[in-house]
Amino acid sequence: MGIKLRVRVVGADATQRLEVPELCTLAQLRQAVATKCCDPPCDAGAVAITLNRTDDVGAHGAVGESTTLGACGISRGDLVHVFQVPWLQSTPSRAST
Repeated sequence: MGIKLRVRVVGADATQRLEVPELCTLAQLRQAVATKCCDPPCDAGAVAITLNRTDDVGAHGAVGESTTLGACGISRGDLVHVFQVPWLQSTPSRAST
């Protein structure tokens, strides 16, 4: 059984329901939201996830993309707000020479 969350993309009218694995990481949540909740789907790097509509959960230095949702303060049934922020998109990694 996974974690069921309520997701509201800022600018959209409806709240969506999303189920993610029990040990979901912040990166996995961003990917799921980007592909399943955003219309049109976007890059996971362009998704800011917040509980209070202000602070991106991953913006704090102690919280990395591999941190589980529980460690981020996100629990079963929470309402998470999502912003699509184009300038957050991850840049392609350069091959080392």
